[in-house]
Amino acid sequence: IVELEREILTLRDDPTNTELYIRTDIKLHELLYVHCPNAYLRETLRRVHEVSYRIRYFAESRKTMHDAVTHEVIREHLDILEILRTRDPDRIVVTVSSHLLNGERRAVSALSRNKS
Repeated sequence: IVELEREILTLRDDPTNTELYIRTDIKLHELLYVHCPNAYLRETLRRVHEVSYRIRYFAESRKTMHDAVTHEVIREHLDILEILRTRDPDRIVVTVSSHLLNGERRAVSALSRNKS
């Protein structure tokens, strides 16, 4: 968690670093499912994330969206890491669920703009 947080803070200082943005996003999501004891569920989550991040990165790549999205995602990722430290499962569920719903909203919004 400490190393990932350090990378995300570096990204906050340089939000145009797309490579770091993608790398930290993948690491955070892997952190969320890598310890899942159910191998089938863990593999399903990994596959869903692989498909979803391709869609999201394509949708979020427009300059008009990228800056705002990057700052929002950085804040959400730092919140998740902070909550993970508490080991409070209820707060973790709320925070991660909110992040996933926000990601869906951002992707749908970006894709609908790309249609225009």
